[in-house]
Amino acid sequence: MVSVDQNTSKDTVYRPGDIYKSNNPSTPKPFDTIRVGNTFFHFDYSVINLMYLGVDNDGNDIWDERYKRGYSIIGNNQWQEGYIQFDYIDVIKTKSKHTMTFQITEDKFESLELTSSGQWSHGNMGEKRIMILNLTRVGS
Repeated sequence: MVSVDQNTSKDTVYRPGDIYKSNNPSTPKPFDTIRVGNTFFHFDYSVINLMYLGVDNDGNDIWDERYKRGYSIIGNNQWQEGYIQFDYIDVIKTKSKHTMTFQITEDKFESLELTSSGQWSHGNMGEKRIMILNLTRVGS
C-alpha cells in the first residue's frame, strides 16, 4: 500500500503470512482482506475468478462462479503493458457492482504486478492510497 495523496501514513509492504485489511467499508471482496501468500485469483484466457473456495475430494480447485467475470486488456502497446479492467458484483459484502482497473506494471512469464488506480481509506475522504499486487503463478 502506497500513500499518493496526503502522505499521512507510511507505505506498507505486506509479506507472506501478513493480512491486509481495508478500513473502507465500501471496499469489495476479495480486495477488502488479502492474506498474502494465501489469496488466489484465477486467470484463464479472458476470464478472471476472484473467489477461491478450496479443494474438492478429487483435489480440484473450487471457485465461486458468482465472482467469475471476463476481463479486458486496454492500452497495451510497444511502450506499456496496458491496463486490466473488469466489472463484477460483490454478492457477499457490498452487493453492488464494481469496476476494477489495474495498471499492468510488470508482466513476466510466471508473475504479474498490478497497480490499482487508488482508493480513499475512508469512503471518498481522507488519504488516497494505491495497492500494488505482486502475483505469482501457482499450479498448472
